Amino acid sequence: MRMRRLAGVVAVSCLTLGVARAQDAPEGVPAGDSIAYARAQVLVSTGDGAAGRAVVDSTLARVPAASLRYAEGLYWRAALAANALEAERDYRRVAVEYPLSPRVPAALIRLAQLEMARGDRALARQHLERLLGEYPPPDKRATAW
Repeated sequence: MRMRRLAGVVAVSCLTLGVARAQDAPEGVPAGDSIAYARAQVLVSTGDGAAGRAVVDSTLARVPAASLRYAEGLYWRAALAANALEAERDYRRVAVEYPLSPRVPAALIRLAQLEMARGDRALARQHLERLLGEYPPPDKRATAW
C-alpha cells in the first residue's frame, strides 16, 4: 500500500513539475518560487491541502507586496484555495491590484468561471469582456469567447 502511494506521489510530482514549466512562469519569477508552487500543487493534489497552502503562504511572506512576484503568489494561492470565496478574493486582487501581471488573463477567466457557477452570467461576461478588451493574448482569446 505504501509503495503504491509513494508511486502516486512521484507520478504526481513529475506531472506537476511538467505542468508548472508548461504554464510558463512569468518572467522575473525566481526558480525557487516556481519550485515552491509546484511543491504546493503536489501537496494539494495528494490530499495535504493545508500543507500545500502553507508553502504558498510562506513564499508570499518573503515577497514584497508591490512586486509582480506577489501577484504570482496570489494567483497560486487562489488556484489552490480551500474554497471558492478564498479563490475569488485572490483572483480579484491579481486582476485589480496587479494589472501588469501576466496572470491577469487566467485570473479573469477563473473569476468568470466562478461567476458562471454561481449563475451570475452578467458578471461573468464582464470579466470576459475585460479580458478581450484589455488583455488580448491569442491563447486566451478563444477561451474567453
